[in-house]
Amino acid sequence: MQKSSCAPNIVENSLEMLIYFHGNLAFSLPDFMTYRASLWDTIRLLHIP
Repeated sequence: MQKSSCAPNIVENSLEMLIYFHGNLAFSLPDFMTYRASLWDTIRLLHIP
């Protein structure tokens, strides 16, 4: 009973987080793209054999 009652809360919280992040991305999309590019460069550098 407790597990089934916790699941909707987890889903609801996840949706709220997604909506929150999407709302922020709408205002800071250029910053996010720059951050993602630099993050990808870092990952690429770390994975060079």
